[in-house]
Amino acid sequence: MNKIFLLLIGTLHWSICYSQTVVVDTADYRFVYDAQLKTAENSKKLDTDEHWLEISKSRVSKYSSHWNDRAMSILDSIKQAGGDFMESTRIMRAEGVENIHFGYSVYKNFPTPGYQTVNYLSLECVQYKEEMGQDWTLLDGDTLTLGYPCQKAVCNYHGRTWTAWYAPDIPLQDGPWKLCGLPGLIMRAYDDKGEFIFNCVGIEKSVNNAMTMRKKVTTIAQATKAHKTIEFMENDKDGYMQMKYGSVPKTIMYDKNGKASVPAPIKWVMMEHYEE
Repeated sequence: MNKIFLLLIGTLHWSICYSQTVVVDTADYRFVYDAQLKTAENSKKLDTDEHWLEISKSRVSKYSSHWNDRAMSILDSIKQAGGDFMESTRIMRAEGVENIHFGYSVYKNFPTPGYQTVNYLSLECVQYKEEMGQDWTLLDGDTLTLGYPCQKAVCNYHGRTWTAWYAPDIPLQDGPWKLCGLPGLIMRAYDDKGEFIFNCVGIEKSVNNAMTMRKKVTTIAQATKAHKTIEFMENDKDGYMQMKYGSVPKTIMYDKNGKASVPAPIKWVMMEHYEE
């Protein structure tokens, strides 16, 4: 993709989603996933992102885009130092922060075991809580991932059929995104349309890293209501801005050469669909 940053969206992140972070737990394990995502319905290819799943000794976990976390960290530090948004974008470019295609931060077994908290970062920070887990069917089949024997399982979850390969030798009932609950870590997962693919490409132990959560969020208790808001934000950004804040300028997109344009409307692909 040639786009570097959406000026309007970036400014909103600066003014709305800037906040201090709180420490949720301390990670003991880190699993790195190569994520391939179909972000727009008319896209002919999958976008890529680097995702981290960090798990504590108490089995609290955080799953998020590494590049998204890095970008938000830079935004926070520059604002605290009195800098502006454009300075942050320059630093992101200099540090090689890649394009971000994943707005979820999923905290499993938080605030209580069996539940997860989801932060979704777009025009606003939306948070919701829901029960964890999927109803998996274990199937015959085996493969190797990073040297670990893996077994096969499938489930239907919010409008998609997911296939997962899990490693019984890694006794952590967790995995990429919201997927979890199998007798071993999910090393590879993909949906039936081939629009979302997660492959574990790295394992780190004893990382001793703080798992953080952004403190300032718009909290929406019901997942169904949260997803209506998320779909509105993603598929009609200017309409959402108009509804929320009144008259606003059109979204402006800058390419790598600094040329500005108003992007055509895009129908974004949603990972899940909630029914009323």
